[in-house]
Amino acid sequence: MGKIRSRRLLLLRSYIGERICRMSKVRLCLLAFCLCLGLTTPTQSRQEKTPLTPEQYANKLKSFWDKAYSKKGYFGGTEPDGFFADELTKLRRGKLLLPGEGEGRNAVYAASRGWYVDAFDFSAKGKDKAIALAKSNGVSFNYWIADFAEPHTPKNFYDVIAIIDLPTMPDIRHKGFAVVRDSLKPGGLVIYEGYVPKPGEIFWASRDELKNEFAGYKFTTLTTHNAVRFHEGTNHIDLVVQMVARK
Repeated sequence: MGKIRSRRLLLLRSYIGERICRMSKVRLCLLAFCLCLGLTTPTQSRQEKTPLTPEQYANKLKSFWDKAYSKKGYFGGTEPDGFFADELTKLRRGKLLLPGEGEGRNAVYAASRGWYVDAFDFSAKGKDKAIALAKSNGVSFNYWIADFAEPHTPKNFYDVIAIIDLPTMPDIRHKGFAVVRDSLKPGGLVIYEGYVPKPGEIFWASRDELKNEFAGYKFTTLTTHNAVRFHEGTNHIDLVVQMVARK
């Protein structure tokens, strides 16, 4: 009995240690992102700073993600996001848009199952790795460099638009969601998954924000829960927002 309790205690300590490590990584990533963009964070003293011009913001954002995607291997792995893959298997194949697609894991998965796939991201390095991943899997899709707020996508064109792990500033996110609504066919689906924002975090949409942005849509899923997800080379348990909404 004592051995069982000791083993349970070790497992509990290991889990707590992993969660602390994960939380530290998230905070460090967000801090680096803020510093890269010249933004203040809750832990910084309030100082007057000259706001970035749109061009400066775009250049810093490109630099940040190009550096992140220049590392060896794939940041998010090569397998698709589990929630995205599960939802896609329920649907008839059609036209799919993937904003902020990064290194291409979801695009490759969808294209390998016969979907017409358009994808874009701010990072040229992300695009390079996505195209390489597509070639190694014997598939192809359209991929261009663009900002979430201005991707220049056709109106009423896509059957599904999936936004998976796309951190954005609030104003860009608001414009991007408007583009999503315009680009989706009547009856089309929006699939969303992202981290639940902690107090003071601005890069992720909350459940209430999603509900407001897609008011008038029929929600089949709009929830928050812990999910096992792969990134930075290992599996992590993360609190996420998941949404599926029909136009």
